Amino acid sequence: INTFTIVLPPLRERPQDIPVLAAEFLSQVALELHRDLKGFDDAAVSLLCRHTWPGNVRELKNIVEHAAVMAQGTVIRPCDFPVDLTAPPKSHVALGSGSNTLETQEWKLIEEALHKNDGNVAAAARTLGVTRNTLRYRLAKYGG
Repeated sequence: INTFTIVLPPLRERPQDIPVLAAEFLSQVALELHRDLKGFDDAAVSLLCRHTWPGNVRELKNIVEHAAVMAQGTVIRPCDFPVDLTAPPKSHVALGSGSNTLETQEWKLIEEALHKNDGNVAAAARTLGVTRNTLRYRLAKYGG
């Protein structure tokens, strides 16, 4: 039964929610692990807020769980996060000479479609004439 639809923007469009969600996930996992984890230091919160969250809330939860297991003290620090979160973002510029490569042009089309559809992956996929899974694959490929 589809009485009404709730539209919830992706996590990357709600950076103010990231610290709140991360704190909640941390309190849950701290109970499960029987650990005294107090929270995140400022650098860790900043790092979480800068991430693009292609995996959305599920990715955030997994990263918080990883950090809780890896933490040496009672406060989560950037070194407790998985390496892929702390690494610099992947470049969207394709390897090779010039900016007119197939990969560069494909990425430009994807960016345009996402922009025109306010970040909605399903709508952007329809605009591009591909399936949502195909677009997600391409986003992962280019680090978007």
